[in-house]
Amino acid sequence: MPIIQCGFCGRGFSLVPAKVRPSGNFCSRKCRDASKVKKILVKCVFCGKSFLRKRDRADIRINNFCSVSCYRKSLPKKVSLTCSICGSTFDNAPAKAKSSKNVFCSIRCKAISQRVEKTRCGYREVSRGRERVQHHRRVMEEFLGRKLTTDEIVHHVNGNKTDDRFSNLEILDRRSHARKHKPLSFDIEAAKVLRCSGHTFRQIAEKFGRHPSTIRNGLFRYGFV
Repeated sequence: MPIIQCGFCGRGFSLVPAKVRPSGNFCSRKCRDASKVKKILVKCVFCGKSFLRKRDRADIRINNFCSVSCYRKSLPKKVSLTCSICGSTFDNAPAKAKSSKNVFCSIRCKAISQRVEKTRCGYREVSRGRERVQHHRRVMEEFLGRKLTTDEIVHHVNGNKTDDRFSNLEILDRRSHARKHKPLSFDIEAAKVLRCSGHTFRQIAEKFGRHPSTIRNGLFRYGFV
């Protein structure tokens, strides 16, 4: 029997001379049916396997995959992102990180970001019912699972008042928070030694060239009376 070339896939096969058709010969029913619906043979860009695809879809789609599994394996690995609102880390596609500066871990955080407003003091506020709450305090309250007291101050570590990521926040008391923002204008350790030796606030102030109330408030701030 002569070897005839398939009119669709091009593979050679043997056929009885009486069955040879001038219009076209196919090695299988699959190739015959594929030729009727105008499919072409393409290769999977991931595994290299050949499969049939409609001509219009093969022309439009540059990347052809033989299965959903190959398509998922070809996707880039997820990267670790940080939520712009709560500061939690989560995995997502790299395109999400490039498309926008603000990245959110959930719909809830995205909704909160749309209600955030910047105040005159530079802090961001959100609405909680009928009241307005500073956003960095709300982030800390959600992490702790309770409301903060009036003596608990949420401090921004890097000094940026709008950076409300949890990794940039820490809880301090009022005295410790004052030390962070208002450094003393005199040597506190030397002032402690002079105070322990019996010097008055006025005598210590004369040595450092400061007002007695400045010395008294500075010692009180550092827990030394």
